[in-house]
Amino acid sequence: MSGIILGKNQYGKAENRLVRIYRDKPRHEIHDVNVSTCLRGDFSAGGRYVGMRIRKVDRQSTEFACWVKSDGLAKSIMVRLTDAGDQTFQYQLPLANGTDWQRITVAPGTTIPESSFSGRKDGKWQGHIAAIFIGLSKDAIIQGSVATCLVDDVVIATPRP
Repeated sequence: MSGIILGKNQYGKAENRLVRIYRDKPRHEIHDVNVSTCLRGDFSAGGRYVGMRIRKVDRQSTEFACWVKSDGLAKSIMVRLTDAGDQTFQYQLPLANGTDWQRITVAPGTTIPESSFSGRKDGKWQGHIAAIFIGLSKDAIIQGSVATCLVDDVVIATPRP
C-alpha cells in the first residue's frame, strides 16, 4: 500500500480538444470537439493556488485569450505569461459577479501586469509568449475556502500577416 494521499484539488487538463477529418467521401467531414479544463481549489488545509501550465507555445504567439466561468466564489483568475527572455509576468484578472461565461484577454506589452519575476527581471516584455500558467488563488476566493473555475476555448493568437 502506497503512503500517497491525494487531496481535493483538481487542476490541469480535465478535458481536451479533439479534431478529426473524415476523407472517405467526396465531401470531407470535420468533427471538432472542444472540452474544458476545470480548476478547483480546496484551501481549507493550506496551499496558495492551483493551476495548469501550457509549455512550448508557438514562437509567433503574442496574445492569450480564453473563456472563464466561476462558481460565483472566485473574484479573479491568475494568468502568468512567460516571454522569450524567460521572464514571467503575472496578471490577476477580475471576474464579474455571477456564474456566466466571461472572456478574458491578455496582450503582453499592452495589458499591465501585477508583477514580473525570473528571467531578465527588467519588467519589459521580450518577444513571443513562451509559456502560460492559468491559476486559481486562495486570495481570490470571496467566501469559504473552496472555489471552482472552468476554462474553455483557450486561444494563443499569432499576429496576422
